[in-house]
Amino acid sequence: HWLKWGNALSVSAPGAKHPDLIIHRYNEACACFQHAVDLAPAHGQAWKNWGQTLFELYRMQHCEDQQLLHQANQKYQNAALLSPDNALIWQQWGDELRQSAHIATGDLKNSLMEESISKISRGSELNIGFAPIQSAEQPKAASGPK
Repeated sequence: HWLKWGNALSVSAPGAKHPDLIIHRYNEACACFQHAVDLAPAHGQAWKNWGQTLFELYRMQHCEDQQLLHQANQKYQNAALLSPDNALIWQQWGDELRQSAHIATGDLKNSLMEESISKISRGSELNIGFAPIQSAEQPKAASGPK
């Protein structure tokens, strides 16, 4: 129940007409995700969605509240700890960091981009759809009769 309500608030927030209403909806969504993880601490989706919403709040405030960035990363870290082999969590976490880096400046921008690359790379490693790169030492598969 709390997860669905938080998702609905988070998804509807960007459509609000006034920035204060957008922030209010994101804050309400965070409260719903908090209830969801209080009831089910191992609910990775609730942790991920909470982190995603905190990243949105951070970007709305144009990087003014570094605590939001820290909290968003903590929520994603909890989700990743619960599902360490979930490529989508890692890739979405990396994408949130990348989007946040676009509005950051200086050392923070560089740090966010480095973290983004690290998370997206981890997600790519886990993604079954990517074939491993063969080294030059591995024999190539036979291509058939010549």
